[in-house]
Amino acid sequence: MGKKSLFQPTADDNETGNLQSQDEGKSSISSDASSGASSDNKNGVAACRTSANGKDSVSGTAPNIHESPATRIMTQPGGTSGDGGPDPMTRMIAAGVGCAAFLILILLVASAMNAGRYYVKESRGAVEIWKGDFSPEGRDRIMVLQGTRWDRDKKDYYDKNEVLDFASCFYLQKALGLVDVSDVRDYDRIQYYLEKAIAVNRDAGNSDAVSVLKTVAKYMQEAAILDTGESDTAPVVAKKITEAKHALAALLAKGRHRDQQK
Repeated sequence: MGKKSLFQPTADDNETGNLQSQDEGKSSISSDASSGASSDNKNGVAACRTSANGKDSVSGTAPNIHESPATRIMTQPGGTSGDGGPDPMTRMIAAGVGCAAFLILILLVASAMNAGRYYVKESRGAVEIWKGDFSPEGRDRIMVLQGTRWDRDKKDYYDKNEVLDFASCFYLQKALGLVDVSDVRDYDRIQYYLEKAIAVNRDAGNSDAVSVLKTVAKYMQEAAILDTGESDTAPVVAKKITEAKHALAALLAKGRHRDQQK
């Protein structure tokens, strides 16, 4: 048998070695855990610092916390100004559109007012009557009354009834002058003035005058047929002429009275 080595471990030495190995393993695990915790703590502190500095985790930029709301609004797209309203160019366009609409409205009102006005012009012994059209100053001549003058109040413009009453009186006077003659009567000319008077009074809405004038026109048509110079028809003609004169004189007086009341 060989000799035992002086340094051969005994059973007690083996146990002691195993216990030391276990202690060393535990120390290693504890060291690793401490190292991991320290690393996590560092990362957490860094993250907190990043958050406190306001850094963006994606872009790495931070918003300006001192920027005013008005400044942020001015930088927004869409034509807005610092106060949240439209920018100056938009305001100018809106103001221009508003002014144009207002001017158009004024023109429409002026045109409508002018369309209801009548104008009188005296020229070379005649009275011209003009009617305003649908424009601020446009006019159309609607009749010329020869051999008369405007004996009413002078105005810049007149209403419809004023000029039509004047025209009615003019035609009634003309018809009455031709009826009230002692010699040969111009029945065609009488009918012409009667038709003019009927048209004017119809336009003025004088239905009573229109009815009377139609009756007078009928009398004059019958008188024209019977007025042959024969003695047996002369009384009938004279009666119809007299009735026509009275009716025309009454209408003329009524028209003058109506004008005096205005």
